[in-house]
Amino acid sequence: MKTRALIFSVMFSLAVNSLTAKEVLSLDLNRVFFIPGDTIRFKAILIDSDTENTKIVSNYIYAELLKDSVITRVKIKRDEDGFSGYFPLRGDLPY
Repeated sequence: MKTRALIFSVMFSLAVNSLTAKEVLSLDLNRVFFIPGDTIRFKAILIDSDTENTKIVSNYIYAELLKDSVITRVKIKRDEDGFSGYFPLRGDLPY
């Protein structure tokens, strides 16, 4: 039986001073397994890798749902708790 998987990828943008900014993204999902029709909810926090501080200059992250190509892409604005977003999985998505 052939197994197929959706790949969840998060890319984030860096500020204009991206040559000096070193940010690490910590991503938490609401569950481990998802099926078509579910909603993937996630929370992300950017951390400055030099100071281990969560006060980061980036105000947005880009999250993508991938399967051979981009299925869905969202741009998420930072709030007081970090970044929160979701992807509704269409019922017709292959496994």
